[in-house]
Amino acid sequence: MARGRWYVTTRERVDVGPYETKAEAEIAASHLAKALDGIDEPIVAVALISEFVRRRHALPPATSSARPQSVTACQ
Repeated sequence: MARGRWYVTTRERVDVGPYETKAEAEIAASHLAKALDGIDEPIVAVALISEFVRRRHALPPATSSARPQSVTACQ
C-alpha cells in the first residue's frame, strides 16, 4: 500500500494500480489472472497487461473466487 492505495503484482512482475481498497485490487487481480490464463509468451502477456491498465476503469465488478498472483501493500 502506498499512500493508502493497493497494487497488484503480476507474474511478469508488473505492478498494476493504484486501487483504493484491497478488495478492488483483488477483483482486478482476478480479472487479470483470467485474461492471462494460458498465455505463455511474455511479450503477449505484457501487451495484455498494458491494455488491461488502459481499460481497467471500464471493467464490470467481479464476483470470481480466483486467487490473485500477488496483491501487495506498498509503503
